Amino acid sequence: MPPPLDDAQSLLDIHLRCEHIAQLVAEFEPGLLVTSWRVRALFEYELIILGESVKRLSPQFRETHPDIRWAAIAGLRDVLVHRYDRVDAAQVWGIASESVPQLLGYIEPMVPRQDND
Repeated sequence: MPPPLDDAQSLLDIHLRCEHIAQLVAEFEPGLLVTSWRVRALFEYELIILGESVKRLSPQFRETHPDIRWAAIAGLRDVLVHRYDRVDAAQVWGIASESVPQLLGYIEPMVPRQDND
């Protein structure tokens, strides 16, 4: 059974953000998150939107897929927005390079197929 329309759109958004983050990981070295505020801002922005997209998933969807730590992903968004001064670049890199690919692999089969007709 496909997810409800709002969940389907959120899954598409999550998938897109995961792909963006994967591209950033492939393009930049981890040290640039420390030395370049622009690079760090790119990573953090994508993680913020990822967290916001997770917050838009229905509670029923999240409960149906308890293997993902949805609250932690949403909470990361809150930390990046409200407690930005406590965010460590190494943690951002770890999340982007390790946790995001795991999330992408998990949700990929659930993402609604988009026809380009």
